[in-house]
Amino acid sequence: KRGLIDGGGKVLSWLFGVSTQEDLEHVHGRLDRLSTETTSIVHALEVQATLINETLWETKAVADAVAEF
Repeated sequence: KRGLIDGGGKVLSWLFGVSTQEDLEHVHGRLDRLSTETTSIVHALEVQATLINETLWETKAVADAVAEF
């Protein structure tokens, strides 16, 4: 009985573009990986922004010191 339903799902998918459980699990897995990668990218960007900000402050401090000299 289950095999008939699965076969029917594949026929519906082929005819009408209806998603099967397997399709949905595949998409869900990709979304999970994308979420993890996005979180890593956001963290890397935050670190970069911090480093740039610190570099700008150090550059300003050096420029101020040179201007006073």
